[in-house]
Amino acid sequence: MKHITQIEKHIENRSIFITGGASGLGLAIASEFAKAGWRVGIFDLNQEHIESAQKQLQCERTSPIFFQGNVANYAELKACIDDFAADGLGVMINNAGIAAGGNFLERTLDDWNKIYQINVFGVVNGCKAALPHLIGNRAILHNVASAAGFMSSPMMASYNSSKAAVVSLTETLIGEYSMTDSLLISVSLPAFFKTNLLASLLASDEEKEAARLLMKYSDYTVEQAVEDILEGIANKQNYIFAPKKLRTLWRFKRFLPNQFIKVLPEKRRKRIELLKAQERDQKS
Repeated sequence: MKHITQIEKHIENRSIFITGGASGLGLAIASEFAKAGWRVGIFDLNQEHIESAQKQLQCERTSPIFFQGNVANYAELKACIDDFAADGLGVMINNAGIAAGGNFLERTLDDWNKIYQINVFGVVNGCKAALPHLIGNRAILHNVASAAGFMSSPMMASYNSSKAAVVSLTETLIGEYSMTDSLLISVSLPAFFKTNLLASLLASDEEKEAARLLMKYSDYTVEQAVEDILEGIANKQNYIFAPKKLRTLWRFKRFLPNQFIKVLPEKRRKRIELLKAQERDQKS
């Protein structure tokens, strides 16, 4: 991929470590770098996903190194990153996450804790463990958040706020560690695309159905998301929107926040109702 060639100009070590890298977006990114001959480290909790990814990537130019563990466990994640980075680390991608939906009062405090342990502290842990290997080198730190982090759609309070925290964390790290071109730090804000995120979705049946419909009828693919994210990293963008048209919504919220938070819930409701009707028509 042309973007990887461009990324190589920014880094000293052709190696990448990806959390949540055995499925979905993480796996798609890992595949691109393995095809390009990079040394790839994949960290994932799910053993079945790891075994499937091993089979899928065994024919690429390089065979990734797999680590099983939980991003919420700092010592576990740090040990794996330190082991992989003994030969250098060029790119760190904090991608692991879980989804959640449902009315605010329906989500238990245990749900909130689980979501934050993975979506927020998982990224904190990844940054804390990787930064010592990146600082002082020409390297890249990228955190995968979500468009939910700024769109704040109804029925997704825990997920929205966890992803907003990732955006804010990344902005802060940019101010602290990315004062020169040697260390590039960025965050991506992808929208819905077809992935296995629903498998771990914490939500009511109603919200699971809404998420299923939004994902099923999305015309945005994981391959397109990878393309947009890698292009953004290659172009040294701090905020990477996937798809790029999300930048318009970002600006809408920045300039007209009161209107944004009133308009979005109604647009979401109408979109879901339209998809339900579309699916009923297909079945009849």
